[in-house]
Amino acid sequence: MTYRELFCIIIKEKFPKTIKETFIVRNNEIFELLQQKADIGARIKLMPYSGSPEIKEINDKKYLYTRKRIAGRLTSNYVGEYSDELYQLLLRNSKEEKVLNKQLRAIDKKLTNLGYTGDDMSDRVMQNLDFARANMKTSIYDQAMLVLHKNSNFY
Repeated sequence: MTYRELFCIIIKEKFPKTIKETFIVRNNEIFELLQQKADIGARIKLMPYSGSPEIKEINDKKYLYTRKRIAGRLTSNYVGEYSDELYQLLLRNSKEEKVLNKQLRAIDKKLTNLGYTGDDMSDRVMQNLDFARANMKTSIYDQAMLVLHKNSNFY
């Protein structure tokens, strides 16, 4: 049983029917949007070239570069010597990247309208994470001490 199925079962038992149905539909929609967002993000990362194609002429030879803005600064990255095939590939990648980024913005807008915030964690969750980290460190230390004592023939 997945966490999602378990979560749906708990919600069904705890809340009235109208609230349950609204909550489950909303969470399913959020889940689908997050999956779409992850898929689009992966496609963008797998693209061989990102940015707008740019042709520079140096010493009567043409070279291809990709140009994009990173942290407010325009950067150019060398791709290779000019060829029509490579230039068309860069153009296709640029167009596809723009379409995918537009889809990401639309998904982010839908998630915001549904009330989803991905970065916010409650104080209680943060406390639980800190507690888990501390217990993990203690557990690792205790295991290391047991191994050390066992190897030192303290028994």
